[in-house]
Amino acid sequence: MIIQLLNLLSLLSVYPSRYSRIMSGTSEKKLVRIDVSSDTVCPWCFVGKRNLDKAIASSKDKYNFEIIWHPFQLNPDAPKEGIDKREYYRRKFGSQSERMEARMSEVFKNIGLECSLSGLMGNTIDSHRLIYYARQQGLDKQHDLVEELAIGYFTQGKYIGDHKFLLESAAKVGLEGAEEFLRDPNNGLKEVEEELKTYSGNITGVPYYVINGNHKLSGGQPPEVFLRAFQLLNLVPLLSVYPSRYSRIMSGTSEKKLVRIDVSSDTVCPWCFVGKRNLDKAIATSKDKYNFEIIWHPFQLDPDAPKEGIDKREYYRRKFGSQSERMEARMSEVFKNVGLEYSLSGLTGNTIDSHRLIYFAKQQGLDKQHDLVEELAIGYFTQGKYIGDHKFLLESAAKVGIEGAEEFLQDPNNGLKEVEEELKTIAGNISGVPYYVINGNHKLSGGQPPEVFLRAFQ
Repeated sequence: MIIQLLNLLSLLSVYPSRYSRIMSGTSEKKLVRIDVSSDTVCPWCFVGKRNLDKAIASSKDKYNFEIIWHPFQLNPDAPKEGIDKREYYRRKFGSQSERMEARMSEVFKNIGLECSLSGLMGNTIDSHRLIYYARQQGLDKQHDLVEELAIGYFTQGKYIGDHKFLLESAAKVGLEGAEEFLRDPNNGLKEVEEELKTYSGNITGVPYYVINGNHKLSGGQPPEVFLRAFQLLNLVPLLSVYPSRYSRIMSGTSEKKLVRIDVSSDTVCPWCFVGKRNLDKAIATSKDKYNFEIIWHPFQLDPDAPKEGIDKREYYRRKFGSQSERMEARMSEVFKNVGLEYSLSGLTGNTIDSHRLIYFAKQQGLDKQHDLVEELAIGYFTQGKYIGDHKFLLESAAKVGIEGAEEFLQDPNNGLKEVEEELKTIAGNISGVPYYVINGNHKLSGGQPPEVFLRAFQ
């Protein structure tokens, strides 16, 4: 019961945190989102965290920060019962182990800590389950927990697989229900394994930082490297400074709770567009309560659809037979309810290039990505435009202020790997679209009316 109740807590917790002063600010500041892949027994990950915290502290007058920690396992086969740290490193590094220990002692001194190789090391999966759980109670708490675990493991000889140590750390940062959560080894395991696959599967070492989905860093970088990365964001900020019809919908003050909505969708799915319009209505009526972060992910209803296109009505007749006319009438009625006229004129076909462009738009801001989804849908569903036509795609990109789209689309490999990876890792776990995941927990499917989204926000 505790687990279910805690899942209702906001992604950004209202509990006090030693890092709340570091990461808070006013909404006039730019948002910097930093996704960190890390292992709890990686010394360079802790060094990097300490340096990142210094960079954040000296930049809090310019930016708001959202730090999200993701799991990585340097040795997924490490024993759960633990092994002496020095013995482990001797086996792994041989004659280099003493030199490595001396180097780490020196590096830790530079961040004001004494590195210790006393105690045990071993499998880190339970620590990652707990870090995942902490995120459900707030990003500040997750950040604090990463700190507590590192202090204990690297400086006090605590064992990262010891539940007593994990629970002591959880208590220090104010996590509720941690004992009940850890007791069942399956709690959070699926989610951590999924993150290990989707995030860690594409990197070879940690720490690894992705800043605003675009700028990537690896290793225990000094504070000045992070500071330079923050400055580079002035060129391509997460929330673009270009005008956007949705900037008013998704903006707000930092005192409001953050609602992150991951949407899986196909650009030829009419219910996806209906759902988007209804989602926008719900967002517009909730902007005084919440800030919103909308991220669009690809899905292909028919990955084998021809690139050259096929007449829409002919395609639907083949697919739905005698039901096609009834479907068209139904969609016309539904589109009228969202203020649009549904049209089956023109071609349909393969959507991969539209998804590549939507991926590219995300690199220039979530607002631009959101706008592009709208433009593509308006053209395809109401104006008879073909979703695979590069001229139409580029016209849509130009309308929402995306730069470099023509050069990007010209090479069919640009963005293809990333889209295919999302199709495999995200779309691979769902059977239809639209599909919404709200704050990583609440899931909805289908072209829901605004009131369903409003209840989900609450």
